[in-house]
Amino acid sequence: MRLPQGGFTIIELVVTIVVLAVLTGIGIPSLREFLVRSQLSSAAGEIHAAVARTRQESITRGTFVTITPLTGTDWATGYQIFVNPRNRATYTPTDSVGAGTSIVSAEILTVRDAPNWSYITWPANTSDGNPHRDYFTFDDTGRPRNFDGTVMTPASPSRVRMCISGGACRELLVDNLGRIQILKN
Repeated sequence: MRLPQGGFTIIELVVTIVVLAVLTGIGIPSLREFLVRSQLSSAAGEIHAAVARTRQESITRGTFVTITPLTGTDWATGYQIFVNPRNRATYTPTDSVGAGTSIVSAEILTVRDAPNWSYITWPANTSDGNPHRDYFTFDDTGRPRNFDGTVMTPASPSRVRMCISGGACRELLVDNLGRIQILKN
């Protein structure tokens, strides 16, 4: 007497392999897109944290603190955060204000070399059509300032836009009170 054999037929195996191939073919592009969008969110989060730290340092130290790209206006090259007692456009190590025991001197707080942001583009204009901001300076109350000392107006908040090749973008927005947000668009 012959005992029944357990197992799969060749047809069942081929059908299973075809179904797995189809599901994998559908899932891999979605996974790639998910990973790239996650990297974009991570980059936006890093810039958000750096700008928030800049603001906090300005309040803590009671003076201007600035964050700028390492080179020109290109945030992809990295950034630096520095105490900026004279509110200048660039780091000047000899800057200081005050007298006696109340001297505030220029000081570099953080330098972040070029992160691996090769997949991100930094468009010249933000979603509102204005040029993107190439620095953020906060005063001793945490309000964003222009280099001429004026407070930013509610009508023109500062923005930095970052996008990936698929078209997804994040925009860092700093309003006139110093609140920092990440917008998806």
